[in-house]
Parts: sequence; C-alpha cells; structure tokens
Amino acid sequence: MMRKLTQMDIAVDCDAGRSAMDLFRLGIKSGETRKCYGRKLRQVLCHIIGDDVLQGDLDERAEQLVSIARENPGSAVNIMLGLSGLLRERAGLPKTHPEYLNPSSMPNFFKPVKKLLKMNGVTINWGVVESTYAEVCNVAESRGWSREEIRGMLRFATGAVDRAAVLIAASSAIRAGAFGIRWKDIRHVYKNGDDLSFEKGEGSEVACAMLTVYPGTRETYSAFITPEACKALDALRIAWAYDVGREPRPDDPVFKRAGTLPTAMAPHSVRNRISRMAGKAGYRIRDGKKQKRFVVPLMNGFRRFADKAYKKSLSKDSTIARAIMTEYMMGRRGFTSLDRNYFKAHPLELAREYLNAVPGLAIDGTERPRQGCPG
Repeated sequence: MMRKLTQMDIAVDCDAGRSAMDLFRLGIKSGETRKCYGRKLRQVLCHIIGDDVLQGDLDERAEQLVSIARENPGSAVNIMLGLSGLLRERAGLPKTHPEYLNPSSMPNFFKPVKKLLKMNGVTINWGVVESTYAEVCNVAESRGWSREEIRGMLRFATGAVDRAAVLIAASSAIRAGAFGIRWKDIRHVYKNGDDLSFEKGEGSEVACAMLTVYPGTRETYSAFITPEACKALDALRIAWAYDVGREPRPDDPVFKRAGTLPTAMAPHSVRNRISRMAGKAGYRIRDGKKQKRFVVPLMNGFRRFADKAYKKSLSKDSTIARAIMTEYMMGRRGFTSLDRNYFKAHPLELAREYLNAVPGLAIDGTERPRQGCPG
C-alpha cells in the first residue's frame, strides 16, 4: 500500500528545516552544474558583494539575500543593479587588463542568484536587471574547433580514454558535465540496407550509437556518436576490462579513474585530459598580454564543430523538421517551448537524421572516405 503524507514529512519542508542553500542545491539535478553554480554564487555573494551589504559565510549571506528579497523586493533589485554596474565597469576595461570581463559572461553571475531566489519562493523584477547588462559585441571573436585541430589533439592522446573523450565530444556535442555516462546509457544503432534498428541482425553493421544524456532528469535527451567514436569506445571497453579484471556492467561508468576500481572519473577530469591534449597540440598558448580567453572555447568548441556539421548536412525531411531534430540532438528544446511536447521524434528518426551529418563529423583521414567524404 502506498505510504501517505504525514506531519513528519511536512516538518522538513522549505520553511521548517531547510536552509536557503539547501533548497538552492536541491533545485540543481546535475552534480557538475551544482558545483559550478555553487562556485559562482560564492564568488558573487562573498567576493563581489561587500561586507556592508551582506555579512558572514556563504550560507549566512544567502539567507540574508533571500530575506531582503522577500521583505523588500526593490532592495534586492537595487543590489542586483549595483552588481550589474560593477560588472559593466569590468566589461569596459581594455581586454589586456587583468580585471577585464567578457560582456557575454555577465549573465553567468546572475544565474545562480536567480536559482537561489527561485528555489526559496522569491520573485524580483529580473527584467529591470537584465536590461542593464553590458552590450555583447564580440561574438565573432570565438569559433569552433576545426577538423585539423581535432586531429592535432588526437596525436597527443595517451590511451583509449583520451581518444574516446575527444571523439565523443566532437561527434555528440555533449557538454563537459555529461561525461558521467554509464555503459547502460549507450545503445548501438545498426544498419542493414536502408533499415535502422537497435538490434544487431545478420549482415548489419554499426551505423552510430545513441547516448542517453542526463538520464533520470528533465534535461535528458538523446545524443549520437559516429562509427569512428564507436570504435574508440570499443577500444576503451577492452582497456576498461583489462584494468578492472572483468567486463563492465550496465551501471559502471564509461570513464573511470585509473586503477582497478570502477570509480567514476569526474567530468572535470575528462575536461582536463582534453585541455592537456589541446595544450600539447599548441592550441592553448597565451600571447603574453594577460589573455584571459582563447579564440576556441575548449568544450564548446566541439559543440560548435558538431552544430556546423549538422546544419550543413542534407535531409529528406523538411527544413523546419530537420532544424528541430538538430536542436534536440544538441540538447536544446527546439525553437519554441512547445516543440518537445508536439514535435515527437522517435530515437531512430533522430539517428537517421544524424547519419546525414556523419560524413562531416568524421575526423580521421581513413574514416572520412568510408563515410563518403574526401580525406
């Protein structure tokens, strides 16, 4: 029989036992996002907002800000406007200045504050605050990785983990936080003639593989990897089994720490591996002028590479249908918030759409002719 709600359950509700920061953390499903938001919130509340506005440690300052916003929303808006003013000053500095702030990063300082207030049931006029953000005029300064640059990184891969990480990032466009995938989150898609199936049949071959990203959360979506990345995963699986002494089980992490235990590698560790390869390939050398950002963002550079390949691929579907499915495979909602509800695409439909982009996503010179592209 289903258990009923009791007064004891209600006693640990928002106002009865959970702090402002408890609710903040509760509202973020992804562990990596939770860490990132927590660091940024600490930076804002403890290091940017002065002691004459908020006092104490992070938890105490969060409680004070929530209390101010609840009792006097206008005062909270004024605090956020002051924060915006300080950030605008930094955005107006010369790019060589150590305190320079890229205008496009301004919203990142406010996202965790929004989450803090929202999870504590407090609403303020964010429209007023957002209208004061610095104007973004440097979008063209950054770009995605090129195929040759990705090949350059792979030359410095020291094992199966490195190679799989780069090829998965380049062909799936998943974010750094999604590298906590487990073996059960991967399903191979097989092709036999014009038919696609998740079941391997006689004479069928691997067409691609589907990754279930952020499983068990409302942000979950299906991403795909190329046959080239599938081969890299096969090699990783062999190395994984050799280290642990057994085949990986469905709940085991794909990317594990070095050693004999199947302990999940933190997503930031995967990112650090890719950063090391990019650095050794010569793509992370600063110009000596206190350069703060690189022309190619490390992980987002792979998303831009894949997004470009998706958009350049041909499709048998309508342009709008193709564009919506591309948005789905990038982990975005579509063009409107209703697309997810009314434009339902079967995973194999997405896989078929993905196959149009596979030739443009192939990295290795020997793989590209196999996929219909010149080397």
